Amino acid sequence: MKRLLVLGTLLMFSVITVQAQEVSFGLKGGFNAANTKTDSGFETETRNGFHVGLYAENRLSDVFAIQPELIYSQQGFTESNGASEREQKVDYLNLPVMLKVYVIPGLFVEAGPQIGFAINDKEEINGPFFTSETERDPDSFDYGVGLGGGIKLFNGLMVGARYNIGLGELYEDVEFNNRVFQVYLGIEL
Repeated sequence: MKRLLVLGTLLMFSVITVQAQEVSFGLKGGFNAANTKTDSGFETETRNGFHVGLYAENRLSDVFAIQPELIYSQQGFTESNGASEREQKVDYLNLPVMLKVYVIPGLFVEAGPQIGFAINDKEEINGPFFTSETERDPDSFDYGVGLGGGIKLFNGLMVGARYNIGLGELYEDVEFNNRVFQVYLGIEL
């Protein structure tokens, strides 16, 4: 599954350059509300963070566009039991490729695959009598699907929201999967 998703994403990147009628580049960034969920349904508390990166919107027609992105994203989760709090800070370099459908001019919905590479993982535990910080080694590769929508104004300003559903396991020994809700602002360059 991982290989198929990586191959498909890379194939989409190469096809985009051949098929694009109009390409616009831009910057985007915003707020992340990230947590993890297990296959059994257990969900951790939210870690707030941010994301920032570059995008290239490739207009295929007035209705369809493909938008590859390169995004730095702060993800992870928090857990608390009343006496102590654990915060897992996992930072990713994500590569989503979104198919955008302009329902009406300026209003779009989007969906597409995403692959991500963990570049940092730090665990902080704060208790009433102690504090500890540990570097962990996450599974360096993640993959998933993003769903969202937004508004693109005539001046190139874009406002949107996206929900990323991770399908890869965060750690080999635990069945945590990433979940990230993002609100963002983008601007064409």
